[in-house]
Parts: sequence; structure tokens; C-alpha cells
Amino acid sequence: MPRSSSVPTKLCAGTLLFLLLCLVVGPALSAREAVLERDTIKDGKIDQIVHLDQQGRPLRLEIDSNADGLFDRIQHYRDGILIAIESDRNHDGTMDGRDIFEAGKRVRHERRCVQTGELEQVIRFDDQERPLTIERDTTADRRFDTVHAFEQGRLERSTRDITGDGRIDAWEFYKEATLVRAERDTNGNGQVDLIAYYRDGELHKRIQDRDHDGAFETTQWFDRPPWSMVVEVGADPRTNVQGRYFYLDGVLRERLADETGDGRIDLRQVFDDQGRLMRSEEEPDDSGRFTLVWFYDDTATAIRAEKDTTGDGRTNIWFDYRNNRLTALAEDTSGDGKPDLWELYDEAEALVKRSKDLNFDGLPDMVETF
Repeated sequence: MPRSSSVPTKLCAGTLLFLLLCLVVGPALSAREAVLERDTIKDGKIDQIVHLDQQGRPLRLEIDSNADGLFDRIQHYRDGILIAIESDRNHDGTMDGRDIFEAGKRVRHERRCVQTGELEQVIRFDDQERPLTIERDTTADRRFDTVHAFEQGRLERSTRDITGDGRIDAWEFYKEATLVRAERDTNGNGQVDLIAYYRDGELHKRIQDRDHDGAFETTQWFDRPPWSMVVEVGADPRTNVQGRYFYLDGVLRERLADETGDGRIDLRQVFDDQGRLMRSEEEPDDSGRFTLVWFYDDTATAIRAEKDTTGDGRTNIWFDYRNNRLTALAEDTSGDGKPDLWELYDEAEALVKRSKDLNFDGLPDMVETF
């Protein structure tokens, strides 16, 4: 009997491959797609599922990387070429990462928040798969507030919206991926008012426009040993410093100031390791040497003072104080370095007694009472 013309006598190679796949891995899901299941670690559970097109090329590869029964990685293909990878970073069953490929190279990476599912980071890559930009939403408000820019894979600059008002207010600049300068707009007026400079990645200097008039009147130095920080304040710190503050481990230990505004330092204050005022030096002479020194107790109350009225660099008057009032005075009138005049004062700081050493033997020879 002749064969029916509806039954082929010869199978083409593509049809034979498809039939073999159906016999080995199960029936095809459709005329265009077949599925291959794998147990790659031989534990009796499927950990890979391959979806194949009609030509036997992969369409999708699903992977369970930690054998928990959930597929945490899905690779997508077009014409057998990888175009995307989805990943479940925390293995909760939800894909929160996605990599995009072009011509076999990754060009973009997306990451979603594992709690909210919102897009929180996007990385773009160059043709060598080095990062070009990284955009981040650090506040989960669905806006990218931080952008890092790269040059040949090295971080070059960063911009941030710190206040969350939609405007960039912080800039960072890098050299060979090391931070060299950072700028801030602290009051949101669109002008930089704080600049920090770095050396070898360490903070070197910071300048600030505190009154937002466009002039940087405050400079903080971080490389002035033994101090941890030195602050200079002035209308123009380069030419006219109105005050210098010296810090050690965050505690103010010394202060220099131009109280009169004549361009000369006329006050020096010294503080203990708790930041309490211990000594104050005032009234500089023509050479800049202080002629009056105050001493304080733990409550920053003056307890005594010393004064040089002759300009020879030696104290010749000594003052004693109690509760911020003068109680006694001693003076060297002969210049031998020893007091020869003594005075006592009452609670109203009125003179009540004066003693004098007339022969300079250190003992009073004449006493007056008032």
C-alpha cells in the first residue's frame, strides 16, 4: 500500500533535536519554547531551569544559588545573548537587583530597597564595565539625592542634596580617587559658604563664610601641632586676624584676640584641659609683650594679678583678689625684684592700710592706716 503523503519519511535536524528534548526533559511548553531542569549539586532538588527557544538557544535561566527552593537569579537572553540578570539579594523571593547588558557587556545596574521595593541605586558603566556614574536615593523619597561621577573607573566628584529640598548643596572633588576638596551650601541660598581642603585624604584646612556675605572670614587649621585645631577669625584672615583659637582634643586651650581692632593681638587667654579659664594676659607694650597677667580659680574668678609697669619684662606690682574685689597690693618701687610697698583694701576696695620698707631689707618700716 502506498504511504500517505501526510506522514514524512525524513526528519530534519532541527525537528529531531526538538523531539529529543521533549523525550528527555518533558513536553514542550509551546511550539517556540522548551524547558530544561537541572540538579547541579545532586541533592535531589531542581536548582536551575533553562528556557530554550526553537533553535535551542537559552531564553531564560533561573538559578537557586543557595538551595533554599527559591530561584534568586534569573538571566534573560535574546538570540542566545545575555541581556539582563535579575537577582534576589536577601533571598526573600523578590527580585531587587537588575543588571542590563549590551553586546555582552554590562551597561547598567539597578538596585531596589529590600524593604520598600523602591529603586535606590543606579550604576552606569563604560565599555570596559567600569562605573561612569552612581546615583543613589539615600532617603527613600524616590529621588536620587547623591551622584558619584567617575573617570576611567576612578571616583572624580560627588554631589549631594543633604537637606532633601531637591537642590544640590554639597560637592566633593577627588584626585586619583582621593578626596581633595569638599564644598557646602549650608543655608540653601545657592552659594558655597563652607570649603574643606584635604591632603593625602586627611582634613587640612576648612574656611567658612558664617555671615553669608560672600567673604570667608573663618579658617580652621588641622595641621598645626601640637594643636588638634586652630581657628582664625577676621574680616580677612589672610591680612587681619581678629582672633585665634587653639584646641587640643576638642577643648579650647588658648585664645588670642585683637580686642581694639587695631590689627594687634592685645589679649591672650589660657585654659585648662577642661576648658576652664586659668590665665589672661593683657595690655601689650610696643614690642607686643603683655604687661598685665590675671590668674583665675576653677570658677573663672580672678584671684590675683601681676603687672609690669616699667617695661623691663619683670613683674613689679602684685594684686590679690577675693570674690572679684581687690584685697591687697604689693609693689617693687626699687626695681630689685622684691616688694617694698604693701597696701590692704576693705570690701569696698577702699585703702585701709599702707606699709613701706624704707631700707629695702624686706621688712616694713612705716605703716599708715586709713
